[in-house]
Formats: sequence, C-alpha cells, structure tokens
Amino acid sequence: MPSFRQAFFNLLTSQKLTGQFKPEKQEAMYQQYRDSVGLTQDLKFGAQAFDTHAEKRIKDHAGFKTPIGSNKEDTLEKLLKEDTPDPNKKAIKDELKGILTPQAFYTAAQKTYKESIEAFQQRIKEVPDVSIESLRGMHEVINKRARDALLAQQKTELEALKAKADDLAQKIGTLSGNTDLAAIKNNLIADLEKNHKDQLAEFNKSAQENVTILDKASALERKRLIFTAQLEGWAGQLSSRQKEEMIEELERAREENRKKRGLAPGDQRTGAEINVGENQTSAVNPEDLNFIVSATGAKIQHSKGKDGVPGVWTVQLSARILSPFYYFSNKQNPKTEMLTMAQAVRASGFDSITMTINFDDPATQKQRARQAYEAALECGFDPAPLAGQEGKEKPLKGIVLKDGAGKEIDPATLFTPNELIIHHEDAAKRHEKLKAIVEEPAKKPSPELAQDYRKQINDTRDAIRTKAGQAAVDRAQEDTYDTQVKNSLS
Repeated sequence: MPSFRQAFFNLLTSQKLTGQFKPEKQEAMYQQYRDSVGLTQDLKFGAQAFDTHAEKRIKDHAGFKTPIGSNKEDTLEKLLKEDTPDPNKKAIKDELKGILTPQAFYTAAQKTYKESIEAFQQRIKEVPDVSIESLRGMHEVINKRARDALLAQQKTELEALKAKADDLAQKIGTLSGNTDLAAIKNNLIADLEKNHKDQLAEFNKSAQENVTILDKASALERKRLIFTAQLEGWAGQLSSRQKEEMIEELERAREENRKKRGLAPGDQRTGAEINVGENQTSAVNPEDLNFIVSATGAKIQHSKGKDGVPGVWTVQLSARILSPFYYFSNKQNPKTEMLTMAQAVRASGFDSITMTINFDDPATQKQRARQAYEAALECGFDPAPLAGQEGKEKPLKGIVLKDGAGKEIDPATLFTPNELIIHHEDAAKRHEKLKAIVEEPAKKPSPELAQDYRKQINDTRDAIRTKAGQAAVDRAQEDTYDTQVKNSLS
C-alpha cells in the first residue's frame, strides 16, 4: 500500500496538467496579461442614438398631446390647428416654438456624437492593439458628452416652459374657453417632462447597444487571451520542436486574423521565445488555428468550418500497448486533451459543445465519456438547455455527448445520481468564478484619462475631416459649448 506521502505526491502530479484549467489559474493569467486584451474581431457600432433622440423630441406645438377640454380628443394640437389664420393661435405656437428651439450646443453635440462614433470605429481599425478597457473608456467619454448636451437642452426647455406656463395657460384658456388654468399649466409641463423621460430612455437604449457589443467582445477576448496564455505558458513544458511548432502556429493564426481584418502585417517573430516578463501577448481566435499541441505533447487537429459553421477539434489517442507511458502516467493525459479542446471551443465564443467519443472497448468508451463530460463542465459549459430552448421536446443543450455512431450518450449512464449532483454543484461554483473573470465591469476613466481619450477621438475626427476636404474641429468653440452644458446642468 502506498504511503500517505506518495499518495499526496500522486495527487499533486495528477493535477499538474489539469490544474492549469482551474479558475484560480485562469484569473492569475488574466491579471498578468489584462492590459493586452485587444480585439481579434471586427465590431460595428451604431451612431444613431442622438439622431433618434433629436427626431422624436417635441419640436413645436404639434408634439403636445395635452388635454384642453373635457373630452380626450380635445388636445392642444387639435386646438391650434389652422382652419383660418388666427393671431391668438400663432402667438401660442410661436411661444412654444421659441421654448423648444434647439440650443447651439445641442445641434453641435448631435454632429459631434456622429463624428465621434465614426472616429471611434476608425480608431479600432488604426490601432488594433488598443485595449478593450481603453475602448470602453473612449465610448463612455463619447456617450457622456452627448448625454450631458441633451440633458442640458431638456433642462433649458423645461425651465423656459415653466417660466412662461402661466401666460401660456391664460392664452390657451381664453382660446379654448377652459377656465381651469392650473390644470392646463400642469398638463403642459407634465407632457414635456414625459417626453423628456421617454427620449432620454430611447437615447440610453440605443447607446447601450454599443456598450453591449463592447461587453460581449470584452468577455470573448478575455477567454481568448486566457486560452492563448495557456498555450504559450505550457509551450515551455514541451520539447523544443513542439514548442517551436506551437508558437509558429500561433503567430501564423495571428497573421491570418490581421489579413482577414485588413490590418497591416505585424512584427515578425524571429524565434519561439516568449518574453513573459513584459506581460505581453496577443490573443488568438482558436477558430484560426490548424492545430494545438497540448500540454501532454499530443497534437489536436482542427478541421475548420465554413460559412459560420463551427470547426471540429480531433485528437487520436493511440492504443495503450503503443503508448504505455501516456496511459500509465498519473497526469490524467486523456482528460487534459479534452479540457484543451473544450477550452478552445469556449474561447471561440460558443455556448454549447458537442463531444464525440469513439472507442471500440465499452469500458474505455465509458471512461473517456466521463472525462469528456467533466472537461466540458470544468471549462464553463452548462449541461442545461440553452436560453430559449427551455420546455422544448428536444432542446439544444450546453453539453452533448455522442458515441462513434452519432448516438447521444446520457450522462446518467456514466455517473451515479450522487456523482452527477456533486459534479453539477461544483461546476456551478466554477462557472460563477469563470464568469467573474471574463465579465469584470468596466472602470470609469479618471478625469485625466477621459481628457486623453477625448483628444484621441478629436485627433481622429480631424484626420477624417482632412481626408474629406473639411475644416478641422473647432476645439475652442466645442470647449465653449461644453462649458455652457456644464453650467446649465450645475
């Protein structure tokens, strides 16, 4: 019987490879390389948020649905319809139009927002290595600048309406014959306040769509960065030939990604050395790889999919008699290959994984199927039906196991009920930890950083304008408008 010391050594050795996939290890990798999280994907951002707000804001009397009479259809809009020229109606219309006329800072902010989103998109192309944290910061600066301008416009309108509400109520009452002037006044103000609230929500909704794009991209890039760091990290455990082969494949995939996105070629790597001291790496999309050399030294081949169809990762496990050290090792080599493949699928951005286990020997088939299911769970896949699939007769699930004939394997045939409960409970905790790593909330940029982001955006706006033969941004005038907005909101 082995001693306790030997048993403990065996346990540590068995986790040397599989332990590299633990959330704690992934968190450490992320923290080491977090400033390297850039983009390996092209993103499209909408610039219509401000335009949508401008289009739907109340611009004149026609936007008011304020009730004037006892009947619901007796509205201000109906009252002021011109059958014949009426100076009293014109006076009310002119007064409302004057209150609602956009301020110069608002009109300028609408153009600035559109240009800034275009510059933001351009900057992503020009500086593909810029971190997603910086992109989030830039977008926050663009958003805040636009939102402050429209809030200032709304505040200006509301204050002007309140200042003239008594006079307007008197004129409307005289025209309509309604003597309840307080109700007319309150309804006018309430109507404008409701429109302001609705349009601010509309702006936030449109702007949030860009934030959601960034957040989803950020989570995916973090998965890719961690996976790439894993590949580079365990390359040092491989033979010199395997290490060189893996590093060259990573660089080939990076170059392919740059070419696909129309970016300039990167600096050519002269060798297979990795300078982790600089805490620099460039994330790779696993879908761009032709193969992976896993931490065990086994080569996992990738058959790339076409037209958006996911690729297939395959590893051939040789017979025990041909590779005794691979199987007799206490390092859980087969499970390491399955963890590697599951991690590659996760870093490709998929929410579900199908693992096919094809062995002639029933006992080996069951053992490998168990390991495959465990690997999928440990890499963050949920065995439950995918979102929107709940309640369906044959729902798409997060984890699907199949045998060589394509028949689905029920996990209940691989584990006892108690084992499945324990696996699922452990996986749920693990999922939360993994989710916390990749969905770390954005940090609000400091005033100094926000100023720098604004300068970068304005510089790019200038470049776009110059290319179009237009004058550069009048920064002094924009600063004046920003001061007006700030004063209005303070």
